[in-house]
Amino acid sequence: MANETQITLSKDHIYGIVIVALVALLTISVFTNGFGIMPVKSNSTAVNCSPVTGNTSGTADKFAGLQNMPLTVGNMPVRGQDSAPVTWVEFSDFQCPYCARLYTDTDTQVETAYVNTGKVKMYFRNYPLPPSMHPNAEAAAEASRCANEQGKFWAMHDKLFTDQGTWSPKSATDVQTTFAGYATGLGLDGTKFTSCMTSAKYYNDVQADLQAGGTFGVSGTPGVFVMLPKSKTDFTALKNVVAASSGAFQLYQDTDSLIVFVAGAYPYSSFSQVLDTVTY
Repeated sequence: MANETQITLSKDHIYGIVIVALVALLTISVFTNGFGIMPVKSNSTAVNCSPVTGNTSGTADKFAGLQNMPLTVGNMPVRGQDSAPVTWVEFSDFQCPYCARLYTDTDTQVETAYVNTGKVKMYFRNYPLPPSMHPNAEAAAEASRCANEQGKFWAMHDKLFTDQGTWSPKSATDVQTTFAGYATGLGLDGTKFTSCMTSAKYYNDVQADLQAGGTFGVSGTPGVFVMLPKSKTDFTALKNVVAASSGAFQLYQDTDSLIVFVAGAYPYSSFSQVLDTVTY
């Protein structure tokens, strides 16, 4: 029988062969994209559900995923400076007790801290609830617009909220007399004001505000939209404020602004957190 030849390898030789083989396989894998034939395109597979439409710079749009809100401010005069970077749009009902609370507890403080300092400008839009709930709300809305005809919208606005407890329970006839008294007390021409009221001159304007509010998602009062300039807002800080509200605040956008919608009479401190995300 022929002699058999035996080859004995040490453990060190075996380990060396294995290591060389692994290195070779790894090198081949790198140059073949995991042993594939075609190269993998860098954008061939999405890694999350966030849209990236509108991004042409190669950097993810940090505002992607926010719903667009085509918000408008209405046709009532502004309170504050036109140049103020932040816009406050309030849909409200003069007979609504929660709206009066927002005016007393929040709006007045926002006016002092932000409007009077040129940071925020305020707009008001009428949103009178149905007569079955607030029978004098429509008349009050029209009274504010008849006062605006003589340049006294904001003065009448303040008076209606301040004296809400006085005129709210009155009959339809008596409330007209009360509003006429407010008008003359504010220095308006009483005859012109009364003519404006009896003709329901601004009924359609009030209804237009009401319909606009519904379009923007307002379903009750008060409802405030705070428009913050994207270029001056700390987006991360704003998202944290919205997240901490547990759903009370909703975040939208338009071309140049981030828009926070707040439904309800929240305190001044809640709004100041939103407003303080802006660098003025």
